[in-house]
Amino acid sequence: MMRARLLCRTGELSGNTHAVSAETVIGRGSGSDVVLASELISARHACIRQDHRGFVLEDLGSDNGTWLDGERVTQPVRLDHLNVITLARTVDLIFHTEADAPKAVAPKAAVPAPTVAKPAAPTPSVSKPAMATPVVPTSALPAPPAAAAQETHFFGSAFDQLPTLEADTVPPSQAVGGETIEVGSATIGMMGLPGNLAGNDADPADKTQYMDGPFDLPSLEPDTPVVAPSTYCLVISGAGFATQTVELAQRRRYTLGRAIECDISLDGEQVSRLHLTVTVDDVVTVEDAGSSNGTHLDGQRIRGPVEIRPGTSVTLGQSISVQLIRR
Repeated sequence: MMRARLLCRTGELSGNTHAVSAETVIGRGSGSDVVLASELISARHACIRQDHRGFVLEDLGSDNGTWLDGERVTQPVRLDHLNVITLARTVDLIFHTEADAPKAVAPKAAVPAPTVAKPAAPTPSVSKPAMATPVVPTSALPAPPAAAAQETHFFGSAFDQLPTLEADTVPPSQAVGGETIEVGSATIGMMGLPGNLAGNDADPADKTQYMDGPFDLPSLEPDTPVVAPSTYCLVISGAGFATQTVELAQRRRYTLGRAIECDISLDGEQVSRLHLTVTVDDVVTVEDAGSSNGTHLDGQRIRGPVEIRPGTSVTLGQSISVQLIRR
């Protein structure tokens, strides 16, 4: 369930907050849910309603109009977090939303499955006839090969039963990759194992050489370089202002103006309380919020959302420059 509230930024109620219910009427009349004592505000000026998707703002036929982020409301329009609602161009209300925290649900205890004991099946006894063990004379047994005393010992049981190579099958020294690989009794069976295993009396200088070419692996370079996301910044400068740079986060809307509640507060006579909104998405757009002195791009006053690119500047009033750059 979504909850919402209104923060008043202008007039006598500046700084006050009002909870938004399923239907909240804003106006000058005493029967309104949010009462604004101004002759410019109609008795029933505007209304905020909640539905299954969120909140909707509607002008109730007021004399001096209702604006949402600088655009006049002529039909019901959906509200988003941090939208600025302006009544009769004199009262600004910031719309805040927040979701209720989900309730914790205790996990259900697992029910163990019943164990059913099965009767053990009787094991049939089978009597086998006795077999006579033939006696083989010791002299008739074949003598073990001479190479058996020089068998190779591998690590792990999977290789324990590999046969040792016969002495007459050992290949002569071979040159691979410009190096000589010596195949001796201590290295038969696996390339890359050290020639002097525990218990071997071979010469310490007799070590297995590793093959250069066949076992060279390619470097693990990524196929596609990883590019860090770009960061947008606003550079704000003008007469009487110290130049400041403000970093912008992705997927966010910023408000610029003289009011302290704005995301970027600018103290200047040419700046309205809410002057400009900057939206950072796949592209960056700016929109004048109904300011008195206007926002200009290339000398022309902008009336709706305008896309700007790095290096583009807009002017607040006559002399305050706001430039978009990329880091």
